[in-house]
Amino acid sequence: MPEGGTIREISCDKITEAVSEMCVSSNCLIGEDIRKALTEAEKIESNPLGREVLSTLLANAAVAREKMMPLCQDTGLAV
Repeated sequence: MPEGGTIREISCDKITEAVSEMCVSSNCLIGEDIRKALTEAEKIESNPLGREVLSTLLANAAVAREKMMPLCQDTGLAV
């Protein structure tokens, strides 16, 4: 029992909603630190194919964020 002697009750619906939001978010959004790292890597990458891959990753992340679609559609979402 928590300090103070009371047990806090949380609705199962609230837990389900929070987990659902986290699943969608984790599949559709990358952190700002990761986006910045990819942007910096694209700027310094000397290999044209490497720059193209990094550019594609950044474009995919932008579309995923805008449309709330999975970042990598071939892996799917947990159901």
